[in-house]
Amino acid sequence: MVTPDDEVNPEFLEMELRLNREALVDLRKIGAEIAAAPGWVPHQELGPLAAAHWLRFAALHARHHLAIAEDILDT
Repeated sequence: MVTPDDEVNPEFLEMELRLNREALVDLRKIGAEIAAAPGWVPHQELGPLAAAHWLRFAALHARHHLAIAEDILDT
């Protein structure tokens, strides 16, 4: 579903990393609101997930992709 560009753009990656770190700081400020958020949003494979579940899934999924990238870079 997601295909990277043929060439790596270091400036783009640095900007994305910075923006993601800033967003993480903001999310940590509203942890209680996230945990208390009502409702569920569907995931195509996992079914309905609450906001806190989505954040946990995103963190685990990002770690999974980071491990794959580190494996590739080590070979």
